[in-house]
Amino acid sequence: MPKFSAVALQPAPAPVGPHRNPAPSLSEARPNDNRASAGHLSGGVLTLNLEARETVWYPEEKPSPGIPVYAFAERGRTPEIPGPLLRVPAGTEIRVTIRNSLPKALRLRGLQDRQASALDTFDIAPGAVREIRFSATTPGTFFYWGRAVAGWAMERVPVPVRR
Repeated sequence: MPKFSAVALQPAPAPVGPHRNPAPSLSEARPNDNRASAGHLSGGVLTLNLEARETVWYPEEKPSPGIPVYAFAERGRTPEIPGPLLRVPAGTEIRVTIRNSLPKALRLRGLQDRQASALDTFDIAPGAVREIRFSATTPGTFFYWGRAVAGWAMERVPVPVRR
């Protein structure tokens, strides 16, 4: 059966000075090799609890300097870069609950079936929770992403990588 996949491709820097060390209280993001699907699949429904939060990423491993970034994580788990993978059979209903633990509003895109003519956009206030539901009827590989929003200016957080 054809598969539907959605991958959050990240990271982008959180708003800190170029030579400042990340806050020691931030958790460390881990690399995601995208071998395991996130969430719980049962009865044709994938249920996933995501959280957008600040974290530290060590792209060249320790002891290199850490980079503060915003990233997605399954609730209660370590943030991953790229973010948690959704992998389901075509026709699966997807129910995603997203908590915005960032200090800024989160603008989220890409969590929808791709038969739609335009991408849906979901704005989630700091500390707020939003549920998104859709059926993954279009087979293929897709990605979801978010941006931290401050007033009219938008910071690119996280950023999809295009090749």
